[in-house]
Amino acid sequence: HHPYAGYVGMIEMAREIDEALHSPVWQQVRQPAPWETQRLEVL
Repeated sequence: HHPYAGYVGMIEMAREIDEALHSPVWQQVRQPAPWETQRLEVL
């Protein structure tokens, strides 16, 4: 839990939102699931 009070809190919240939006996990989420890729290769 992080407090977001005042100016410093708003800066911290903006930093955390930026980290979440630019996380490398989103590249993996956009890729097809491994079982979907295997199914397409079989067909």
